[in-house]
Amino acid sequence: LGEPVVGAEAGNQHGLEVVGGLVGLEVGELGADELGAKARGEREIGEHRFTLAPRTDGMHINIDAQFRVKFLFINAYEYAHQNYEVWRGECLHSIHAQTDDNGDVQFVRGTRDGASMKLLTHTGEQQLQGCVRSFAYWDPDLLESTHLLNAQTGELLPVSIEALGTMVIEVRGRSVLA
Repeated sequence: LGEPVVGAEAGNQHGLEVVGGLVGLEVGELGADELGAKARGEREIGEHRFTLAPRTDGMHINIDAQFRVKFLFINAYEYAHQNYEVWRGECLHSIHAQTDDNGDVQFVRGTRDGASMKLLTHTGEQQLQGCVRSFAYWDPDLLESTHLLNAQTGELLPVSIEALGTMVIEVRGRSVLA
């Protein structure tokens, strides 16, 4: 979808390991315009990448998530999500996403037209009014959002985001304020 992810393993790897249940995420900067996270249980099960490309017509974002959980030698679960977004200012201008959630294929296609976004999904068509935003983790304006577009399902979800404060965590043997 859209354009390929660049510099797959390029750049510095600043890591943050968060462990929740059986899966941990190692989040890092892969290059100047690329962020990524690797998911792992006992071994790596996949990764999630964001490539940001500023252009004259807006910010182009390429998102790729691939996860595969194996039990013995059998694939117990597979997830693949590709998403290409174009942002103009604080609003999503277009989206082209496809997800395969263990065989359940979903898609979201949308283009802004004036004050609304026309959205086509695997379940139908809808018109979303106003400035639409997706779960753009790289964008601090996300914190001001009251609704975010789920790029997998096409649902506009109500959200409540609040600062919980900071704490010191250990990252690769160093104490870091997070």
